[in-house]
Amino acid sequence: MAQRRMFSKKIVETDLFMEMPPTAKILYFYLNMSADDDGFVGNPKTIKLISGATDDDLKILIAKQFIIPFDSGVIVIKDWKIHNYIQKDRYNQTQYLDEKKQLLVEENGTYTKCIQNVSGLDTQVRLGKSKDRSGEVRTEKEREKKLEKFQPTSNQVPTEIDIEKEIDKDTNSLLSVYFETFTKLAMKNNKLREAVKIEFVKLSDSQKEQAVIGAKNYYQWYKREKSDDSTGKFSVNAINFINGNKETFDDFQVLPQLSTQPRLGGYI
Repeated sequence: MAQRRMFSKKIVETDLFMEMPPTAKILYFYLNMSADDDGFVGNPKTIKLISGATDDDLKILIAKQFIIPFDSGVIVIKDWKIHNYIQKDRYNQTQYLDEKKQLLVEENGTYTKCIQNVSGLDTQVRLGKSKDRSGEVRTEKEREKKLEKFQPTSNQVPTEIDIEKEIDKDTNSLLSVYFETFTKLAMKNNKLREAVKIEFVKLSDSQKEQAVIGAKNYYQWYKREKSDDSTGKFSVNAINFINGNKETFDDFQVLPQLSTQPRLGGYI
């Protein structure tokens, strides 16, 4: 493995990266320094301890899609090929070939996982217990019950297609509308798709429909009320709109009337 690694400003100087806690940023740099020539790290938990980071820092990197996790415990740096170009005469192929087979390389050089274990990510990404609209805390058992037939066994590893069919045939279409509404509002939502998906599938069928209605109304309201913020910098993000403590989809089931006094921007 090479002793030197490069970092692209296109990644580490973005608002999305800079908004993370310092320990999460440090962990990202340590993981990059420890990655093989394809961007894979086989011992992320050890690297986490070496860097002084926490489990939450690792979860943040997953949620913001700076790293991609695998069921084996291996992770890969999503933007590895943007950071590093390794000459062929110095390149050593990764030993994690099974994990590499699950990846596609986008035109911009980023990795995308073509087989996603949503139930596995649900455990890794969640930073705390979630609440339903009545304020009651949902237990893990309630969430897992929905996917229990697809828990990994020695003979079966669930694919994303399997899980999508089990959860709800309409979830994907509703999620697409919801997510596209927020990416159209603000580019900062682009890297949140998997994290949004995890929160979205927890909703009941009626709540998913309400979330889409709320997203559309929020988009219209924000564009009308915050016309000076053309990039949506101060808008609520797609995850907080589901489970945040300020603007949520419950608040936008009806498009608010035009305000008579200017209001401050929302939060990121």
